Amino acid sequence: MGDDRGGNAESGETILVNPAGASNIRRIIVYTFIYEGAAQWAQTDAVVKVSVPGNEDIIVKMGEQSSNKRFCAIASIEIGDDNSLEVQKLVTFHDGHSDCDRRYGWGFNYAPGSKE
Repeated sequence: MGDDRGGNAESGETILVNPAGASNIRRIIVYTFIYEGAAQWAQTDAVVKVSVPGNEDIIVKMGEQSSNKRFCAIASIEIGDDNSLEVQKLVTFHDGHSDCDRRYGWGFNYAPGSKE
């Protein structure tokens, strides 16, 4: 819910995952990406909070990060065959989507695009 492209939305963004399709998903990587605007994480006051029922919240203050890479994988949510959830804090930085893909094995093909 929401798409805070400019960092001005008071409520930020919320992603809800419907558990009905969990059997079709093996892993969810929660990430953030500087698309436009701030040149570095230290220029943001963004906070990412990952809340998964039955697990401790993962909170990452992006403005405290010093990496010059614009893509950050925040957390991994592994879904077991029995629909169990294993949540892991990552906070790994990457050169972009395809670089993160190589690290975590999504297997996607990439082409230039825009949000417009």
